Amino acid sequence: MKTTKEKITIMEAFDNGAEIEVAVFGGTVWTTSECPSWNWIDCDYRVKETPKFWEPKNCEEAWYISSITGVEYPTNVRHNSYGNIGMSFETQELAIKARDIMLAKQRLKEAIFELNDGVEYPFKQGTNNWSIDFFRSKLRADYTHNLKYYPNWMYLKDMESCNKLIETHQEDLLLVLSE
Repeated sequence: MKTTKEKITIMEAFDNGAEIEVAVFGGTVWTTSECPSWNWIDCDYRVKETPKFWEPKNCEEAWYISSITGVEYPTNVRHNSYGNIGMSFETQELAIKARDIMLAKQRLKEAIFELNDGVEYPFKQGTNNWSIDFFRSKLRADYTHNLKYYPNWMYLKDMESCNKLIETHQEDLLLVLSE
């Protein structure tokens, strides 16, 4: 629970143009909120952090994702185009994790599109927006009316589709939602 001073700091940051992230209490998924409701009873808020990418130095060995199959190679940054910030990784473990998350997101996008009968169900304010929630270390079908937690591709048409996705893609969901 945040103190009043912490809450004021976050709201002032929003007023000054900072992006704000919201999560339901007990949840681990933080999403950007364009218009926070400041519901401090049910939700938690924070200022969105700017990603800090590891930037390899010239001639420094780095790991990168070489293809969608995800084969990683140590490389001398000076000799390849993967030395871009955000595409190179300091360790093989970090490269593998980034690759696994990318592949899991791709599999989830394909499965959701299929479960939605080829139709995208983007978030709509004031309607039932079905998605998968990772709450208290458990996956569950859930809906929201007012708070957009996920990118549009992660919303499903109904509870049955959510449960089917949990059943068939549990590992991918855990990987992506705990990211």
